[in-house]
Amino acid sequence: MSSTPPPNGLPGLTREPIRTNGTRIRYRDRLSRLGLHFLFVALFAIIGGSLRGFNLLLLLAGLLISVVIVQWRTAHTAIRRVHLSRQPLSGGHVGDDVHIRYRVRNLSRFFPTAFVQIEESLVPVDAIDDDEKWSVFAATGSVAPQQSIETSVQCRFATRGAFQLGPLIASTTFPFALSVSERQTVNSEQTIYVYPSLLTLKRHWQRLLPPRPGGDGDRSTTGTNYQGEFYGLRPWQSGDHVRHIHWRTTARIGEPAVRQFEQRHRHQICFIVDGVIPSLANPNQDATPSDEADFEKTLSLAATFISELTKMSVPVSLLVCDAVSETFGKSPLLTVTGSDCRPLLERLALSEQGSVSASQPKQTKFPDPLVDLVTRYASRLAQRDLVVISQRKFRDVMLPTGQGGMPEHRRSPDWLSLARSGRLSWINILSQETERYVQFSQEYVQFTQENARLPRENAGQARPTSAHTPPSAVNS
Repeated sequence: MSSTPPPNGLPGLTREPIRTNGTRIRYRDRLSRLGLHFLFVALFAIIGGSLRGFNLLLLLAGLLISVVIVQWRTAHTAIRRVHLSRQPLSGGHVGDDVHIRYRVRNLSRFFPTAFVQIEESLVPVDAIDDDEKWSVFAATGSVAPQQSIETSVQCRFATRGAFQLGPLIASTTFPFALSVSERQTVNSEQTIYVYPSLLTLKRHWQRLLPPRPGGDGDRSTTGTNYQGEFYGLRPWQSGDHVRHIHWRTTARIGEPAVRQFEQRHRHQICFIVDGVIPSLANPNQDATPSDEADFEKTLSLAATFISELTKMSVPVSLLVCDAVSETFGKSPLLTVTGSDCRPLLERLALSEQGSVSASQPKQTKFPDPLVDLVTRYASRLAQRDLVVISQRKFRDVMLPTGQGGMPEHRRSPDWLSLARSGRLSWINILSQETERYVQFSQEYVQFTQENARLPRENAGQARPTSAHTPPSAVNS
């Protein structure tokens, strides 16, 4: 991520950290560069007037010093009467604009406050040195007594992950910019999650998912409706029985349409993200840029499906097999039942690609980490339809060469039976079938390949915007 430098001509902005002493609010006053020039001229006038006996120089020195004192007292009083707050953040996706909004309130009853500058640090949660630290800047104009004003910063991130924002620092150089008075809010840090970017789904993308029971295609061989009453029609999906096709509607629209029945049980889908890179089967081999780009496409497709289904209030679960599956603080299997899918998107934001050896625990029953992870949670996945999103093919994972006859492998779930019954959908992001329903734009592929190996300092940009003008564009 690259930081936006402070605007030219604004004295007093510094990159030095402010040390806190455990209090909630700490204030600090210091001279700006212009204030130091004023005091230097005043000192020169005092020395010249004393040596030459010119009272006019002494009078000039007194006027300069008095202006600095008035500046310090005015700015110090103004910053103490300012209340600054940051609105809660909900995170954002890679490539989208994340707005950080602030509210500045003037608590003074008689005097206005002008030119309040806001500065915050933005650091990745996994930063190991101070080089991975940037600043976010914003500013406000005049704030009338007992009034509030809002300002915002527009950030755009090029890589996903978790970033810590804070502490919150407000400063002012009003009225003569001779000194800077700062106010720091302690314990104001907040975490920003940057989710994988969203893809464009084409028409009939639901055909990539398992058919819904009853209303969305009966999987029984007889085609009888034992799950609910008829209440509508919908386009045909893979797994729908031929006896549910409504032929009149099919002839009229030119596409197969099936009858839809009222469901007695809610459709539950579990997305299983395969984060194992095929080229990392050898521990001594590094991932190629194309592998890293495909891994980001896998996460983006999972995030897109989750976002679309939660909008329709479909219960969704997520199980990720990657390098942090065993060290993840929460349970690897996450579930949401409403429209808030942030817990699942946050898990995808923290995902890290891994090899077979890196993503496997020390003691496993199965040679492939994906099979081992799903087998350990088989009892909790029994009532859900499974959607596996992977860079690998179904036969390469479930029926590896030379391992199909192993006793441990024969105790794994019957993947073929799940696929035949319509309870398992294996989505290979590199297949032509996936490209029929998912738009992987050329700009997205180039964007992910260019940023797959970029250092953290190129992860995003921030630029202050005014509350009275539209947010300015952010260069990507």
